[in-house]
Amino acid sequence: MVNSHMGILFPSNVSYAHCCISSSAFARLSIPGFTDQKRDVLKNISMRFPETGMTSIVGESGCGKSTVVNMLLGAYRPQRGSVTVGGKPLESLTRESYYSRLAVVSYNTYIFSTTVRENFRLAKVSVTDEEMLSALQKVNLAEFIRENGGLDKVISEDAANISGGQKQRLALAVALVAEKSIYVFDEATSNIDIESEAIIMANIKALSKIKSVIVISHRLANVVPSDNIYYIESGVLMEQGNHEKLMKLDGGYAKLFTAQKELEMGYTQEVAE
Repeated sequence: MVNSHMGILFPSNVSYAHCCISSSAFARLSIPGFTDQKRDVLKNISMRFPETGMTSIVGESGCGKSTVVNMLLGAYRPQRGSVTVGGKPLESLTRESYYSRLAVVSYNTYIFSTTVRENFRLAKVSVTDEEMLSALQKVNLAEFIRENGGLDKVISEDAANISGGQKQRLALAVALVAEKSIYVFDEATSNIDIESEAIIMANIKALSKIKSVIVISHRLANVVPSDNIYYIESGVLMEQGNHEKLMKLDGGYAKLFTAQKELEMGYTQEVAE
């Protein structure tokens, strides 16, 4: 079951009439219980997401991170409690109005089999060439695109003609021009090269200065710059705070971070040898 309470602040220029969200809107997820019919998935969880800033949700595989994301996206509904935006239940908002303010970049983000230009236009119809090239520059793809057909380069089925890292960076560039209020990055750097991972994380942190950014990651090194981190164990919110605070607590987060760091250092040494 889930016992959660989440919040997202939207920019003051988001009108109630357009998004069913007031100018000082605050979104919450408050759920006493959620079960997948086999086990309690989340219990006693309370989370808040500010108008700007980087908030991360972490924990070992199976802890409930994906369930939290699905509730934020409206894919799951709690048996008890509620997900609210501006004090209104999420289910009372139309999908169109809510999703018009929300962008998601996941580990398996789909890139359409069409031109780079058309992929951008699917996110923002009025996007200009300058905006597209600027976004591509931010993710270090502008030169590659220019040398391989420009904005009219066709992306093949399943993005087979670009690397996994390039695919994720292109997905991020498309999201950047979409001008959303909330950006959710769900394992967006999973199984990609180190260079692409660094570029994506740098853009995520920069974006968090002006947007509400939510990061879900199994790799804790990626969430160190977060303004706030929620650490979940077996569906229970055990700790919250920034990286420094959680390391001082010397609890589950600190132990997992240290274990991952030692493992990565060991791997790096093996490669060097």
